[in-house]
Amino acid sequence: MESKYLDLVPKDLAVDDEVILHCAGKFKTPFYLYDEGVLRRRWELLRAALPKEVEILYSVKANPCLGVVKVFREVGAGFDISSEGELNAVLGAGASAKRCVWIGPAKSREDHAAAHGEGVGVIVADSCGEVRRLIEEFGNGGGPLVALRINPG
Repeated sequence: MESKYLDLVPKDLAVDDEVILHCAGKFKTPFYLYDEGVLRRRWELLRAALPKEVEILYSVKANPCLGVVKVFREVGAGFDISSEGELNAVLGAGASAKRCVWIGPAKSREDHAAAHGEGVGVIVADSCGEVRRLIEEFGNGGGPLVALRINPG
C-alpha cells in the first residue's frame, strides 16, 4: 500500500508504511509511534550545542509515556514536572526524583508533600506565600531546594 502522506514528512522522521500497518494491526488506533533513535539523536545534537554546565530538563507534560521518559533518563536528562502523575511517570521510568524540578502555579500542600516524600530535587515557588508555606511544611532546610519564580512587572 502506498502512502500519499509520508512524502510530506522529512526523511529522518519518516516511518515505513509497512511498519505503520504492522503497528496498526497490533495496537488499537489511533496510536503514537516514536523512534527512539530520533529522540537520542536530537538529544545528542542539543547536548553538543550547549555548555556542559547547562542542565537540560525534559518536560514530562509533553509526553509522559514511560518509554519516552526512560530514553531521556538514559541520556541523562533532568525532568520538568508539574503534577504527581508526572512524578510517577519519572519514577516509573526508573529515574530519581532528585532529577526533578516541580514547576507550576497551582501546587497544593499534597503536591508539596509528594515532592518532599519522594525526594524531588527542586520546587519552583510562584509566590512569597508559597515560599512561606514550604518553610512551614518542611522547616528550614528540611525539604527540597526552593527556587522563586518572579514577575517584576
